[in-house]
Amino acid sequence: RGNGGAVFNHAGPGIASPSIVNSTFDSNTASLGGAIDNESYINGQAILFVQNSTFTDNAVHQLSVGDDRGRGAVIFNFAPAGIAVAFLNNVTSASNINQGTSAIENVGTEGYSDGFGEISATNSIFWDSESGTEVVDAQAASEFDHSIVREGCPSTADWCSKVFAEDPQLGGLYFNGGNLPSMMPAATSVAIDNGTDRPAICPATDERGVARPQGAHCDIGAIERRTTDRDN
Repeated sequence: RGNGGAVFNHAGPGIASPSIVNSTFDSNTASLGGAIDNESYINGQAILFVQNSTFTDNAVHQLSVGDDRGRGAVIFNFAPAGIAVAFLNNVTSASNINQGTSAIENVGTEGYSDGFGEISATNSIFWDSESGTEVVDAQAASEFDHSIVREGCPSTADWCSKVFAEDPQLGGLYFNGGNLPSMMPAATSVAIDNGTDRPAICPATDERGVARPQGAHCDIGAIERRTTDRDN
């Protein structure tokens, strides 16, 4: 079945707390978490931190013969027991293949008694295939702040602030500078200057190493657009 096409973070017992920064996840696949599976079990704390990172063309396949879907084309956050929390800051998630499922699936207890799952996203873009949803919460918590989400504030979210449902006008995966390919927002994108500037949230540079902010405020997503950047 496969856990996490690129990263499988598992805690229980103990703490597993990876930090993923300035990274691009492209064309990964698994049945649970096309790119990342973050799970905790009894007495476990799976605390995932992702910043300045791009996710595209990741997908899930069916769990088993007769099952019609996998879970979480980008991230599967699962806490049947213990704590599983994913902090997503200045993340761009776009054009992932979430047909019949969601880009992010966030699941809490699911039959157990003491699990806690949470997604906390700030300055992030979630704009994936239209045949699924961006975020699904099941007995779990989620919050979205200064972010772009295809369907707006997810219906299962606990809290949203300044969430846009407007096309971020992203270019394709391309080398826009730095060491990895990324997805450039157009100069007219709602992502420009609409992020929060809180130092604990908006990093000093973007995925490429370009200083933030370039304009009045930090941009939403992994890339901070400069006046000299070109569309692709």
